[in-house]
This record gives sequence, C-alpha cells and structure tokens, in this order.
Amino acid sequence: MLKSIAHSMKYNDNNTEVLVSAVANKAVTGAVEASTMNSGESFTGQTLHKATRGGLKEVMGANDSEHKTEVKPQTKLLIIEEASMASASDIHKILKDVEELRKEGTNVKVHLVGDTNQLLPIGAGSPFEQIQKALGDKVVQMNESQRQRNETQQNITEPIAKKDVRTSLENLDKVGALKEVKDPEERIKAVVDAITKKESVDIQNFKGETETKNIDYKNTIGLAATNKENRAINAGVREKLKEEGYIKDEVKTTINVGVLKDNIKQSSASNYAKGMKITSHEGTAKGMAKNTEYKVVGIDEAKNTLKLKTTEADKDGKYNFTVVKTANIAGKVSINKEEERTFGEGDKVRITATSKEAGLTNSDQGIITKMDKEKKIAIVDFGEKGVKKVDLNQEKGLDYGYSMTNHSAQGISIEKVVVSMDSENNSMNSMNAAYVALSRQTAQSVLITDDKEKLMNQVSKEASSVSSLDNLKKPEEVKIENKV
Repeated sequence: MLKSIAHSMKYNDNNTEVLVSAVANKAVTGAVEASTMNSGESFTGQTLHKATRGGLKEVMGANDSEHKTEVKPQTKLLIIEEASMASASDIHKILKDVEELRKEGTNVKVHLVGDTNQLLPIGAGSPFEQIQKALGDKVVQMNESQRQRNETQQNITEPIAKKDVRTSLENLDKVGALKEVKDPEERIKAVVDAITKKESVDIQNFKGETETKNIDYKNTIGLAATNKENRAINAGVREKLKEEGYIKDEVKTTINVGVLKDNIKQSSASNYAKGMKITSHEGTAKGMAKNTEYKVVGIDEAKNTLKLKTTEADKDGKYNFTVVKTANIAGKVSINKEEERTFGEGDKVRITATSKEAGLTNSDQGIITKMDKEKKIAIVDFGEKGVKKVDLNQEKGLDYGYSMTNHSAQGISIEKVVVSMDSENNSMNSMNAAYVALSRQTAQSVLITDDKEKLMNQVSKEASSVSSLDNLKKPEEVKIENKV
C-alpha cells in the first residue's frame, strides 16, 4: 500500500520528496523499506515523536536522517504509517506544521495509513478513527488479509478484523489452538512448551503454491500483556532450550532495562535509585546535555532533585556533574537501570534501543550463531538485516527475544505466535489487543488462557481512547421560575 501511494506521487510529480513517519522506530524502518521502489530511490524516515518535537519543516530536510533523497523538491508527501497509534496531540502538531509549510508555498500532501483495530494511542484521542468517520466513503479500505498464508489462519484473523472476536476464538478452538490452563505456573509452562515445539505447517506462497514451513523457537514469538509475564516466559524458554542443548558458550554481561516510563513517576525523586541512567534525547530537559547519558549519584527527596554524573568523560578526561529538578525532566528523558543477563550461542535476542552505529532498530530480532567468550562478542544473524557483530561490553540495548508485549509486536510478521491472555488482566484484554495478537502470524497461532468463556467476553469489547473533547457536554437547559 505504501509503495502504491509513493509510486502514484512520483508518477504525477517526479520532483516529490517522501517522508515516512510512524510511532515505532521499527515501523519507520519497515515502511521506508516497503516504500523504496528501486535502488535509485529512497525516502526519508523519522519517528513521529521526533517529527512532532523537531517540527515537520526541520524533519523533512534533516541532515541526520537515516534515509535521504538527493533531490530538492517542491512537492512533499508525508505518509504516517500505523496512524491509529498517533494521539490527537501528535496529529495536531503535524497538521499545524503542514499548514505553515503550505502558507510558505510548499505543496504538502498527507496520507494516513493504519488499522483502527490495533492498539490505541498512549496519548489522548483517536484522531485516525475520527478522520475516517468524517471522510466517509472517501476512505480507501483494504479488506483482504495478506499476512496469513493458509486457510486456517485466515479463518482466525479475518473474523476478528470484522470485530467478530467470538468466531475467531471458536475457529481457534476447533483446531485445538485455544487452550485453557487454570494454574498460573502451569500456564507459563504451556506457553514455553508451545514456543519451543518443533513442527511443520503448510502455507500458500504468493504464487499460490503450497510450501511446507518448518517452525521452531527461532521463528516463533510469545505475546503477553505485562512485562512481568514476559520475563517469566523468556526465562522459561531459555531454561528449556539450555536443558535441551540449544544454548552454549555463555557469557555474563549487563543490559539497560527501561524503567519509570510514566511521566508522573518521573516527576518524583522518591521513585529514583542510585545507579539509574538518564538520557535527554531531545535536549529539552533543563540542566542536561542532548544525547548525553548520566548516572544518578545523589537523590534529595525533600527538594525533588537528582545529582547526575556523565557516564563518559569529556575530551579532557573529566566527568561532568549537574543537579536537576525532577519536575524539569519528567516526560523529556529515557531512564534505564542495569540488570545482569547471560547470553550464549543459540539465544534469540531482541534490540531494545536503536543503534545507528550498528544499523539496528528497536525490536529487531536475531539469533546468536557464535559467541567469543573471551572478548564477549556475539555474532548475531538478524535475517534481512544480515549478520552483525555485537560487542556485549558496549551494546546494552538488547534482551531476550522469545516473548514480548502486544504493544511491542505491532507491525511485525512472524511464522508462529503463542499468545498468553490471563482473564485477571481484564483492563488489558480488549478486542484491539486480541486483534494485534492474532494477526501477527503467517502460518500458525496458539492462545493460552485461564478461562476461555471469560476471555471471550472480555475481548468482545473494543478499547477506547478518550480526549478532552469527548468530555464536553452540551449545556443543559435550565428553567427559572419566579415565585412571588
């Protein structure tokens, strides 16, 4: 779809610059790759976060873009991929910059591409859905399932795409892929067994020919609602693989794990701990240099301040110190803490922080094919991105890749998904969550829950994202009676 849009623009105006933007970095990279028509043409790619913070005018001509065009065009096309994940604030900022560009004489066209069945924006509002309702029959719809490559999976995904969740789960149950396991520990074990199971599945390729796909843990992903559950699944899968001899030549290292992602938690010094690492990527956090990593070395809860020290020395060999108010950095920084991990040959890993130097994007997955135990250097096969050396002494933005959250899984395609949905997580079990989970697979899907019927009722409800406009009410008429 993206390729068709971009091609149409290029055909009508060869002097068109194309910017592809999305909430997730992984989606940006995938969208740019999908939009590239041949080796002579590439499009600029930026995350929506960066686009809204830097302003569209700056982003479309940014020098630090990973993908650039050499032509200086008069017409500009902005494609926002996964637009259903953009908040009202995101769209407002984008359209404001578009309006300013048009006033300056630049012809800017905007295309929103997305799926309202997926998870909603973290921020307020659902502008993509509202825009579709306003445009009515002018919206272009794509109703055919392209990802699912056999009839069984199409029968599971297509009903839920039409908001008929019960039929999807009933079809899943008919093929024995909807399993009920009451005990929490046994349920995790069932998920682990399903992820590590070896099997062969027939699929249809794009030529309509039948192919047999071999499936194992390398082309399977677990999906769960919470980080806690994912940690348990990752640990369980790795333990089983190690017992079966798939993992060897292990080394211990430390990684960075994201914490305090909520702005309210970031605003209170009592939530921080010494040793946490803080980075201001946009340079808007008062008292902190842009793209510089600091470590928390002191905490004053009474004053709500943190004493920070740079993690790397400057050119003179000195470390810089600064004191910041938590209120001034909340919502403007990323915060990590160090955790120990053991990686070995055979491990499946996932990138958790984009590395331009290594050419890796957040959520990229790979298999460690060789480990240099002495130097702590892993040779990782990232599939289409090729084989890369990952220095575990330096690269801290990676973790186990056997299971992830539904939110992180948006935009990915993989042969098999194993979904864990606990009815106790009622607030997270929506129709949108079920749709994302059961539309990532190309060949096979399994869903494991503690209560089939309760889950069916929970996921039959759509999630909703409320904006301040939704809370506005028409004034009520008030009758005033004069009494003498």
